[in-house]
Amino acid sequence: MSRKVILVLLTSWVCGIQCQNITEAHLQEIRTDIHRMEEKARAMHQKALAEADGDFRNLSNHINTTTVDSMSTQTPKQGNGLDGLIPKESCGAVDCNNRGTCIGTKSTYLCACSIGFSGKNCEDTICDSARDCNGRGICLGTTTTLTCLCNIGYTGKRCETLIH
Repeated sequence: MSRKVILVLLTSWVCGIQCQNITEAHLQEIRTDIHRMEEKARAMHQKALAEADGDFRNLSNHINTTTVDSMSTQTPKQGNGLDGLIPKESCGAVDCNNRGTCIGTKSTYLCACSIGFSGKNCEDTICDSARDCNGRGICLGTTTTLTCLCNIGYTGKRCETLIH
């Protein structure tokens, strides 16, 4: 989908019926915000991919060369296929916060986060548009690194200022 189509769809969704009153200045502000968010998301995605790539290669190599019996820390339980397959060495001292599940090898680990959380140890809460953008915009990121794409008529870091 092209950026122009995304911009039109996003603008229509954000401003609803009032789209007839949108000015070129508003569109340029939205374009700038979208470009900034795309760059930020691209950088975060590349960093996460680089970190995860090495971790998953290590995990995959370890799983392919280790029997399940030597990896188990406990008897597998019904329901969660990851239980019982977590190596003692890397996950023993790790606390995956907010009900995250530790997956690891002797030298590294990953936390599989529950919905609504992210970060190396699931410590970051994904932002909420109603709470973090005062219900006047779309929230992107986490509560520690959030960006609000404000609805038409509002501005500010948290869409707190009404434009007159």
